[in-house]
Amino acid sequence: MTAKKKLFVNFDGLCEPANPAGIPCYGFVVKNENATVSYRGYGLVNSVKPFSPQANSNAAEYGSAIKAMEWLVENGYANDNDDYEILVRGDCQLIMRKLKNRDYSPRAARMSPMYDIAIMLRSKFPPDSIRFEWVKRDENKEADGLAKEAYYWALRKYPELRKRVRKHWATMLWVEQMIHKEQ
Repeated sequence: MTAKKKLFVNFDGLCEPANPAGIPCYGFVVKNENATVSYRGYGLVNSVKPFSPQANSNAAEYGSAIKAMEWLVENGYANDNDDYEILVRGDCQLIMRKLKNRDYSPRAARMSPMYDIAIMLRSKFPPDSIRFEWVKRDENKEADGLAKEAYYWALRKYPELRKRVRKHWATMLWVEQMIHKEQ
């Protein structure tokens, strides 16, 4: 029996400029056991509309985990491929607890419709081939940087998002001025 090859996947999500009701973005990086990058991905979480009440950091974290697992599936690391030991790491304790748990949780599904998608994707991997691990934020800097890059990319690409963000910050500045004016 040959030793399994290791694959490390770090993911992160963010919701800016406000949480909730901001722009949910994802970022993930895939590395082999030699720390060589196989893939970097980032973008908008498509299953949640920006600035909606559902756009929050948990949706962004789920979206990032989903995108990472979709990439793994699309690139042949799932189903009958038992050649790899995959370690998926994120810095959101809640999401990592949900992804680690092998028991279906109807309560978690009610919390986020994205939960079902994440669990369905997790089920495509042989049970012993994929593990989920919480890491501290400073151990997840590359994925965090990719999620931030997704936010800035979205502002450059979509003028309507940029206008909404400007309006948000103008409102926040006005509120700050009113607070200081009253003091």
